Amino acid sequence: MKKVTFIGWAMVLGLAVMVKTAFAASPLVDVAWVKEHSCDSNVRVLQTSFVLSKADYLTGHIPCAVYTNYGKDGWRETLDDVRGMLPSADKLETLIGSLGIDNDTHVVLYASGDSASDLGTSTRVYWTFVTMSHDNVSVLNGGWKAYAADENNPVEKGDNTVAAKTFNATFRPELQATKDQTAAASTSGGVLVNNLSDTSYLFRGTIPTSKSIPSTWFTSTGGVYRPVGELEKIFAHVGVPTTGEQIFFCGSGHLATVGWFASYALMGNSEASMFDGSMTMWRQDTSLPVETKVSLK
Repeated sequence: MKKVTFIGWAMVLGLAVMVKTAFAASPLVDVAWVKEHSCDSNVRVLQTSFVLSKADYLTGHIPCAVYTNYGKDGWRETLDDVRGMLPSADKLETLIGSLGIDNDTHVVLYASGDSASDLGTSTRVYWTFVTMSHDNVSVLNGGWKAYAADENNPVEKGDNTVAAKTFNATFRPELQATKDQTAAASTSGGVLVNNLSDTSYLFRGTIPTSKSIPSTWFTSTGGVYRPVGELEKIFAHVGVPTTGEQIFFCGSGHLATVGWFASYALMGNSEASMFDGSMTMWRQDTSLPVETKVSLK
């Protein structure tokens, strides 16, 4: 048998690293990347937005992009009287497959780029994909607003219909904090981060011991994420560590994904999770305390 030298093994390992790097999806992609790759055969660009309607999509969208209705297509559903929850894996398999996505597809999501709230449509769907074990997914930083800012970027009109594919989902429970896990973290010194506004956090009530980082703090303008260095300064200012177990929440599990994405995807904290039911589920359980930071009564 021919001996494999150390140099030979190094070359093999080096090639493996290069291949992995070449095909790994960056959590954030910029306009230049989308302009070059939006019509690649292994890429599916999805328009997800509260602000951009189907009519807006038909008027003009990123070439080869497919429209999906964030609120109506089945990305979220009502479970146990709590709206906006994560659907079952089999339901998501059907939805995702209908958009021409299989387990080898690089999915790129874009919202309007107008606000942190609308950015949440992309980060919520990103969280859904990762929670279903599909890590080959990215968010367009700045969304449609960033793309359309350059009039030389190609714009496609009309609808794109795609053939359905088979998508297999495997649920990752560690990314979805339950009510019981959140309650335990609240009483044991765990890290809870409220991504609602300062007004909501201070006056309307929050989960006890939680810290406040409004979703708008994560972006510099509209739907553009701040650089990691700036995010780290924000976390330090509030007293939230950048590593270890974290649970992000908001009103219904939408804005919380803006914060979760910053921690998990941009800052690399694999122990960050999101309380899907958030304050809606928390308030339904009257045995759970709600802390009001400032009472005006």
